[in-house]
Amino acid sequence: MKRVFILVQLTIVLTLYPQNFYPEERTLSVSSSISSSFFGEYGGVEASLNFNRMDQHFMFGIFTGYDFIYPYAGLNLGYEINIRDIVSFTPELGFYINDTLRLRVNGVLDFHIFNRNYISINSGIDGRGDLFIMFGIKKQTPYFLPVPLVNFTFNLSPSKFSPDGDKENDTLFIDLDIKNPSSIKKIDFNVYDSKSVLFYTYKYDGKLVNKIEWDGFNSVGESIQSAENYLIEIVTTDLLNRETKQTKELLSDILVETVNGQRKIKIASIVFPADSADFLKLDNQQIERNQVVILKLYEKLSKYPDYAIEIVGYGNLTRLESEKSMEKENRDILIPLTTKRAQKIKDSLVELGMDSSKISVLGLGGINPIYPYTDIENNWKNRRVEFILVK
Repeated sequence: MKRVFILVQLTIVLTLYPQNFYPEERTLSVSSSISSSFFGEYGGVEASLNFNRMDQHFMFGIFTGYDFIYPYAGLNLGYEINIRDIVSFTPELGFYINDTLRLRVNGVLDFHIFNRNYISINSGIDGRGDLFIMFGIKKQTPYFLPVPLVNFTFNLSPSKFSPDGDKENDTLFIDLDIKNPSSIKKIDFNVYDSKSVLFYTYKYDGKLVNKIEWDGFNSVGESIQSAENYLIEIVTTDLLNRETKQTKELLSDILVETVNGQRKIKIASIVFPADSADFLKLDNQQIERNQVVILKLYEKLSKYPDYAIEIVGYGNLTRLESEKSMEKENRDILIPLTTKRAQKIKDSLVELGMDSSKISVLGLGGINPIYPYTDIENNWKNRRVEFILVK
């Protein structure tokens, strides 16, 4: 005759998780049951320990007990189906050992009462073909797992990053050294230009990366500027939505573009005082930075000894009230000013050793803007110097 167990169960669930129910949180369920037999002499006691990830439905557990005939211990797997946190059903499959290895199949039905309290019904059949039913009360108590802040560093290479398509230093590599990667939820890669305007961003959601590669272009196909300062920012977000940020400065190298078969260099980072072509009116830090850029330019142009260099200066129109006012500003102010600035750069290159006879200068003022003058974030790039390599 098959035995039928009717069990009275008391279940206490200790839940370990951090705030915000992040993806790696785990639940520790400690269950105990007390059973008494209403049919015959059979009954028993059982205790179990269950683990699961709260963002997922799978659970794993171990259990042990005594059915007044044999002591037993086993493992069980389950899958929780939750309906709006009102009721849940968890089918379970278990294996246990008493006198031999046996299979156990059961289902747990939990009814939410209030807060973290549940009425629980557990029913199934064991490996001997005996039916069992458990009635109980389940209570959950939360505990918070410690999640350390993400600790990381990163390095940039190559030092002379110039994404101009010459297959030399065209890709920037960002190598990440992350101390506690299991805490990471997402990684943001941001690039800011010298005016602190976001130039490029990319989000790595739900995946861990140790190396980031960037081709130097933003989402609309614009390349970084020659000899320009950029801020590389890496932001990690952990499982508690806490952010850790690291930044490094990047000075781009000189980019030699080829447009319609003509080689050209565009530089917007050589700074002059307002309405002046005299470097010495700047502060010492900016003078030194100009010298670094001009030295980079000299080194790059020296690789083209068979070319003559035409230096073309451009400015930024500011008197936009009418076509007449713009034309007057360009003729009377910007063309003479940009010519003097082009000449100043020529003089600096000649001082470094370039052949003066191979360098010509031209000031074009505010014509050929790269960006509309009304584009406040980008119109500074119109104020530039171009170096055209003439064969």
